[in-house]
Amino acid sequence: MVIGGSDINAKIVNWLSFGTGAFSITGAGFTPEAAITLFSGSGFIGTLNSYASLVAFWDGTDEYNFEIAAPDNQPRAPLSNPKSYQSSGKAISHTDANTTFDFDSTFTAFTSDGADINISLGGLVTGFTLFLSGGNWKCGTVNTPTSTGNLDVDVGFVPEGVLLGTISEASANNGDPNCKLVFGGSDGVNEGCATFLDLDIASAVASDVEEVSDKVIKAWFDNESLHSEANCSFFGDNVRLNFTTVDASSVALYYLAFGVFDDESSSSQSSQSSLSSQSSLSSSSSSGTSSSSSDPLIPPVSTSISFRLAIQGSIEISPSKVAGSTISVR
Repeated sequence: MVIGGSDINAKIVNWLSFGTGAFSITGAGFTPEAAITLFSGSGFIGTLNSYASLVAFWDGTDEYNFEIAAPDNQPRAPLSNPKSYQSSGKAISHTDANTTFDFDSTFTAFTSDGADINISLGGLVTGFTLFLSGGNWKCGTVNTPTSTGNLDVDVGFVPEGVLLGTISEASANNGDPNCKLVFGGSDGVNEGCATFLDLDIASAVASDVEEVSDKVIKAWFDNESLHSEANCSFFGDNVRLNFTTVDASSVALYYLAFGVFDDESSSSQSSQSSLSSQSSLSSSSSSGTSSSSSDPLIPPVSTSISFRLAIQGSIEISPSKVAGSTISVR
């Protein structure tokens, strides 16, 4: 997914933390409005680790992250022990393969050069954070529905893109003994998602990877059967998820929606339409006879007025008289 526009600021910062306490991620060069962090729990760039993959969304108000982790140098059975975890209210909350936290932090604030976090548990670890500003940004969570159809997620502005992720668990701050990670994105027209599934203490064939270009999200059960899937479009201020497959049990989805600022985008613009009207007017003399249309007070004119409130469109007004006239718009 590409995010662009003359108003957009973007900078990827690699950071290295050494312990606990207040920690500043710097180097953005501007005050961010949103961030996406990638984290593996490794100490240095290029260092291999028990595999872990974490994605975190921050918008300055809410924070969500989801990850998978598994130990290195372990046989497939009986000690494979892969895990998934998702959390809210955490900047980065990383677990090892035994669902034991080895890095935990909360978000403090965006700064003029990046972000401040507070690390309550950690050591020598590195991560990458993409800082963003110059648009509308909203991260949040929503549960999958239990019946097929549209689920509209109001983000408070006209979205132009959305990223979604889940480990197919029902709530935040919850883990799973299996590795299940789904990550997708959409621009309202094009969409795609990638799924990784690795079952705990399972046979060598119980690992699946899937990439699709016709769904924005595709969640799986532990038994490798499909839980839910959806397409994505945008409707007004809503990210519309059209679920074609659902289950009686819901799972939590995490999202980061965005829309850029430019002359064609407005947080109050929900659609574009064209309205036309023709004026109706009457003018009568004291004797009750109508004045001659061949003797207008002003020449007929056509005026086009463009406006943008809840909608964008145009009104055409063609008055032939002004005095004593009434202009009506339908």
